[in-house]
Amino acid sequence: MALIAESPNATALYIHRGAAQFGRGHPAEAITDLNHAASLDPALDTPGRVLANIHQCLGNSHEAFAATRRTDALANP
Repeated sequence: MALIAESPNATALYIHRGAAQFGRGHPAEAITDLNHAASLDPALDTPGRVLANIHQCLGNSHEAFAATRRTDALANP
Protein backbone atom coordinates (compact mmCIF):
# COMPACT_ATOMS: atom_id res chain seq x y z
CA MET A 1 0.00 0.00 0.00
CA ALA A 2 1.54 3.27 -1.13
CA LEU A 3 -0.03 5.26 1.70
CA ILE A 4 1.73 3.16 4.32
CA ALA A 5 5.03 3.68 2.52
CA GLU A 6 4.42 7.44 2.68
CA SER A 7 3.19 7.40 6.30
CA PRO A 8 4.71 4.38 8.05
CA ASN A 9 3.59 5.58 11.49
CA ALA A 10 -0.07 6.14 10.59
CA THR A 11 -1.88 3.81 12.95
CA ALA A 12 -5.22 4.10 11.16
CA LEU A 13 -3.73 2.84 7.90
CA TYR A 14 -2.56 -0.38 9.58
CA ILE A 15 -5.96 -0.83 11.22
CA HIS A 16 -7.78 -0.43 7.91
CA ARG A 17 -5.36 -2.66 6.05
CA GLY A 18 -5.63 -5.29 8.78
CA ALA A 19 -9.41 -5.31 8.52
CA ALA A 20 -9.17 -5.52 4.73
CA GLN A 21 -6.65 -8.36 4.93
CA PHE A 22 -9.00 -10.33 7.13
CA GLY A 23 -11.90 -9.67 4.77
CA ARG A 24 -9.79 -10.95 1.88
CA GLY A 25 -9.06 -14.18 3.73
CA HIS A 26 -5.57 -13.35 5.01
CA PRO A 27 -5.89 -13.58 8.80
CA ALA A 28 -2.15 -13.85 9.54
CA GLU A 29 -1.43 -10.63 7.66
CA ALA A 30 -4.39 -8.96 9.38
CA ILE A 31 -3.10 -9.91 12.81
CA THR A 32 0.38 -8.65 11.93
CA ASP A 33 -0.98 -5.28 10.80
CA LEU A 34 -3.20 -4.90 13.85
CA ASN A 35 -0.41 -5.82 16.25
CA HIS A 36 1.77 -3.22 14.53
CA ALA A 37 -1.01 -0.62 14.85
CA ALA A 38 -1.25 -1.41 18.56
CA SER A 39 2.50 -0.94 18.95
CA LEU A 40 2.37 2.44 17.21
CA ASP A 41 -0.30 3.78 19.58
CA PRO A 42 -0.51 1.62 22.72
CA ALA A 43 -3.24 3.82 24.23
CA LEU A 44 -5.62 3.25 21.30
CA ASP A 45 -8.17 0.50 21.87
CA THR A 46 -9.28 -0.01 18.25
CA PRO A 47 -6.52 -2.42 17.18
CA GLY A 48 -7.17 -4.63 20.19
CA ARG A 49 -10.91 -4.70 19.65
CA VAL A 50 -10.50 -5.64 15.99
CA LEU A 51 -7.92 -8.29 16.95
CA ALA A 52 -10.33 -9.75 19.50
CA ASN A 53 -13.05 -9.98 16.85
CA ILE A 54 -10.71 -11.62 14.35
CA HIS A 55 -9.52 -14.18 16.89
CA GLN A 56 -13.13 -14.90 17.83
CA CYS A 57 -14.04 -15.44 14.16
CA LEU A 58 -11.09 -17.80 13.81
CA GLY A 59 -12.17 -19.79 16.85
CA ASN A 60 -9.17 -18.68 18.91
CA SER A 61 -11.10 -17.94 22.08
CA HIS A 62 -8.00 -17.73 24.29
CA GLU A 63 -6.41 -15.09 22.05
CA ALA A 64 -9.73 -13.25 21.71
CA PHE A 65 -10.12 -13.12 25.49
CA ALA A 66 -6.52 -11.91 25.94
CA ALA A 67 -6.98 -9.14 23.37
CA THR A 68 -10.23 -8.08 25.04
CA ARG A 69 -8.60 -7.97 28.47
CA ARG A 70 -5.71 -5.84 27.17
CA THR A 71 -8.14 -3.48 25.48
CA ASP A 72 -10.42 -3.26 28.51
CA ALA A 73 -7.39 -2.42 30.65
CA LEU A 74 -6.77 0.62 28.44
CA ALA A 75 -10.28 1.89 29.13
CA ASN A 76 -10.05 1.21 32.88
CA PRO A 77 -6.47 1.91 34.01
